[in-house]
Amino acid sequence: MKFTRFSKIQSVSLPMILSPPYKNLIAQAHNGLGKTTCFVLGMLSRVDPNLKSPQALCVCPTRELVVQNLEVLRKMGKYTGITSIPALPTKDWRRGQVVDQVVIGTPGTIGKWFSYKTLSPRDLKILVFVEADHMLADSGFQEDSLKLMRDIRKANRNIQYTTYTYQDIREGATRIALVLKGPGLSTR
Repeated sequence: MKFTRFSKIQSVSLPMILSPPYKNLIAQAHNGLGKTTCFVLGMLSRVDPNLKSPQALCVCPTRELVVQNLEVLRKMGKYTGITSIPALPTKDWRRGQVVDQVVIGTPGTIGKWFSYKTLSPRDLKILVFVEADHMLADSGFQEDSLKLMRDIRKANRNIQYTTYTYQDIREGATRIALVLKGPGLSTR
């Protein structure tokens, strides 16, 4: 990973993600401008490596994005001792309790893990939606995504929400704000 300078999205969003008081964030930027770096650093910075339970959750619309983002997270967090797991559909949905600190997955699988009590939202500190324009589109994963937010919000009022997209999601942002009903929602 060869970083030389911050992109605009990084210079605006990283201080909001990394510095208390943490703010909810909806960020928009074109592909290749460093959104993944932002949310991966945000997740890694919020995880306590000594606490063996999920603390960061990243929701992606496709299996390919899950694999890609997990790879970036593992490269950037290589020496941190932070563990991660993909939440992807498999033939056997039943599994033991998730103790990995970062979970990256698709909305359907994450929802099933919540319903099976395999994944607990109790210790989550940050929730990231990747490609929120797809996640919140009527034809996309809107219901699954909003249900995840509501379920997590019920179990954990102190979570930070971060959403990254490359398209305009003003309508989706309104839905997110209604679910959150909390202070500190910034749109950039």
